[in-house]
Amino acid sequence: MIKNRMKWLIPHIPFVMLFLGMFLLDQKIFMYGDDYRYATYFSLYPHFNGHDFSIYQVIYNQIYDYYHVNGRFFTNIFSILMLVKGINIWRVFNPFILTLFGYLIFYSVFVRLPKRGDESAGFVLISMFFLVHLYIARQTLYYAVGSFNYVYPMVGLFLLVVYFRRIDYGKAFQHRIPVCIFLVLAFFLGWSQEQIALLTLGLLLFWIGKEWFYQQKMQPIYLSFLLFGFVGFLGLFLSPGVNARASSSAIAFYNQLSLFGKLKITFPAMVRFFIDQQAIFTILLVILLSILCYQVTSKWYWLISGPIVLLPYTFDIPLFGQSNIFHSLLMNRIYLSLYGLILIFIIIAMSGYLAIQMKNYLFLMFPLGFLLINIATIFTPSMTGGRIAFPAIPLAMASIILLFGALKKPIIQIQLVLFLVSSALFNYYYLYTQYHMNAAIHKKRQIIVGEHAKMKQDVLVLPRLINRGAAGYELDDQEYVIRGFKDYYHINQNVIIHLK
Repeated sequence: MIKNRMKWLIPHIPFVMLFLGMFLLDQKIFMYGDDYRYATYFSLYPHFNGHDFSIYQVIYNQIYDYYHVNGRFFTNIFSILMLVKGINIWRVFNPFILTLFGYLIFYSVFVRLPKRGDESAGFVLISMFFLVHLYIARQTLYYAVGSFNYVYPMVGLFLLVVYFRRIDYGKAFQHRIPVCIFLVLAFFLGWSQEQIALLTLGLLLFWIGKEWFYQQKMQPIYLSFLLFGFVGFLGLFLSPGVNARASSSAIAFYNQLSLFGKLKITFPAMVRFFIDQQAIFTILLVILLSILCYQVTSKWYWLISGPIVLLPYTFDIPLFGQSNIFHSLLMNRIYLSLYGLILIFIIIAMSGYLAIQMKNYLFLMFPLGFLLINIATIFTPSMTGGRIAFPAIPLAMASIILLFGALKKPIIQIQLVLFLVSSALFNYYYLYTQYHMNAAIHKKRQIIVGEHAKMKQDVLVLPRLINRGAAGYELDDQEYVIRGFKDYYHINQNVIIHLK
């Protein structure tokens, strides 16, 4: 009995480590940015201040948000319900959801839960969770409202992928109740977050196209999924709040540019995302694609893709550790645009080739999703938010473990596992220590705020975070953040907060 339980447990050890790692880290995370305003169930606008909490009040102010701020109606409501009692519930909820996320990515690729022999793929997958660039992770994985907007909808998307992958293997859900639940899920995904809404429609169109190509017929239920997702999509994108933000004075200059003028700014910026913030995923994806293409054909020229993708990273290394003579080249829009076009072509060409040779559309679908959701960011005026890069990352994770599982040489698999696990452990140690130091500052702030709770005016001095990088937002990043902080801790708005 004990031996059988151990056999069952061993392939799940990586996912247990994912849960424990995230649980320990989440206990060091405090509220940031929008967390404060959702925790006090206010909009960005002060006229909601002072209203008692009720479901009616939540819906009412989110209707106001829908018309004035953004269209993420349901996502915002879920955020309020989670945070209205503080962040402690989220600290337990988040590691469970992220562990479920890990299982869903694995299931989407292999259409089963981990079994004996899957430990290597499991460790590759969970290592990548801890190797997400901190700039991205601090605004998504380690930030409550960020996770509701960018992480949890991606969990829903992979639930939808699981639904269709079961059909591929003849394990489709037969009862009406689960089918109806997934239809509702498609609607909510369409009305979640802009990038993920596009990914949902893209997934449905890709899968329907694949079915038509192979079966030359289409069941009405598949079109129903597309319809439900599209209705949700309309609810999100037709929001007056979305239009108001798109036409705001802050991006008036961008809006006045021609399409080509916009692309001149945003396409090179998107390529910088590949180079700076998605390095580990881009490099792993391209190198594994090239190795697998070589494995299938024994043609050496496939391996050229590796040096090409590594080129900008090589140039980014300071010469003799002192100066970077290629810095101006890496900031050159023409170079970045050319590199980006080559990189996109390489990934699509190799992915398409493998999908045909391996007779598995996932070899194209996951890398294509990774690429296209990044490319979609070129139609946004600002590329500064790391959070907009996150929706592409789970698709890269799925691509990488799919490619990893197809490798025939165990020595390559072992080397990759050792490299990723050791890198993840090192990075996790850094993450935990930085969040631990910031947590001590947050606790000091709470003590100081408690001691000066009756202040009506004057200056309240609070300690500044030690590592601004390991935080979703610092209090003085935006005016609304410090206003939300005052609302949450019942500090008089006439009090001036100074960070030192």
